[in-house]
Amino acid sequence: TPDGALLVGFHAGGGLHRVAGSTVTPLLAETEAGHLSIERMAFDGRGGLWIGSPDGVRQLRDGHLGPPRAGPSGGMTALAVDRHGDAWVGTSEGLWRVTLTDVVAVVRGRPTRGLVTRPQSVVALLGDEVYELTGPQLPVRPLFS
Repeated sequence: TPDGALLVGFHAGGGLHRVAGSTVTPLLAETEAGHLSIERMAFDGRGGLWIGSPDGVRQLRDGHLGPPRAGPSGGMTALAVDRHGDAWVGTSEGLWRVTLTDVVAVVRGRPTRGLVTRPQSVVALLGDEVYELTGPQLPVRPLFS
């Protein structure tokens, strides 16, 4: 976390917990999360936390867990948040940009192997090629392959 605490989310339910020193605080109790399986987490820089799970991407803000955003399909391989607070979701089947109001498929049919955010862009490893994205469109040519 920005303050140095550790967030622990469980793959097979069990909630989401904040660990600071020897203090463990539930952020999302097992009863609130149901059987939510947490695969990936990324802060949005505005007090929210994007959570990736097999049923989609959700946002936790002010203790409230939002509904899953439909769209990303395939096993989740990467989750990153850009400077606008939007989530970029990589899966075995493509790359999606998820906002609070929309889900946009950027690439379909190519596995996302990794994502890194930069001040003005997102760098994505798609298959064996590296792309730098400054918006929801895939550039014509990769940075390198």
